[in-house]
Amino acid sequence: MPEVTYLDADLFFFDKPAKILDEFHQSGKDVLITRHNYTPEYDQTKTSGVYCVQFMPFKNNPNALHILRWWKDRCVEWCFFRFEDGKIGDQKYLDDWTDRFRGVHVMQNQAAGLAPWNIQKYDCQPGPTVNGVQAIFYHFHGLKWIRTADKEVFTSNSMYKLRTGVHKRLSKV
Repeated sequence: MPEVTYLDADLFFFDKPAKILDEFHQSGKDVLITRHNYTPEYDQTKTSGVYCVQFMPFKNNPNALHILRWWKDRCVEWCFFRFEDGKIGDQKYLDDWTDRFRGVHVMQNQAAGLAPWNIQKYDCQPGPTVNGVQAIFYHFHGLKWIRTADKEVFTSNSMYKLRTGVHKRLSKV
């Protein structure tokens, strides 16, 4: 197997992830990480990290496996969803990867890694597109399904204010 990709369960793909993987392969690097890309009002870099554990390909080579094992060992040692001693869950560990390890590529494609903490930066239209470009994936952080007797709807984490219609535009209608 040439590589393996870690995916968060709350991602929804609108377009082929090949666009991200093409960027990764062209970088010549061994691991890809994604910035949270926060809007200023939701910047949680200090507590939640620079990078988001959401879409992370690792090549099947000694360097990538070294990075993956290092991350796994840290998560086995400590991985709780609370901020403590400069850590939170599995993701603050990524903050220094571009310095700590060689071969780490930071994704440049702005149409991937869309999320409630950064979608305010974009003109989101049906399709869906962001700033006129086909959206690749959206991270539905805090997604909750609400089922009533006559319908099913979803809501996202209420700490983020989304412009009216953003969730509707992020559907394949």
